[in-house]
Amino acid sequence: MILPNPASELLTVKFYAEQEAEATIVIVDAVGQIMLKQKVRAIKGNNSIMLKDLSKFSNGVYTLQLQMEHDVQATKLIIQK
Repeated sequence: MILPNPASELLTVKFYAEQEAEATIVIVDAVGQIMLKQKVRAIKGNNSIMLKDLSKFSNGVYTLQLQMEHDVQATKLIIQK
């Protein structure tokens, strides 16, 4: 889950992890260019990761990917200032 969506300056990525693991958050633009890649440590249970300084992103639609072990979840992200 992404809050808020649309986002302007910051957003929070909320997800559940079955076990403690390394996760990677990737934001990809409409042409497939990686705009942000950030590794985070997920704890077992509910996780909440804040991404700041989205001001460098242009208005538009992006894909936010959450990669953990062998699982990838993708969600549409809208940047609107």
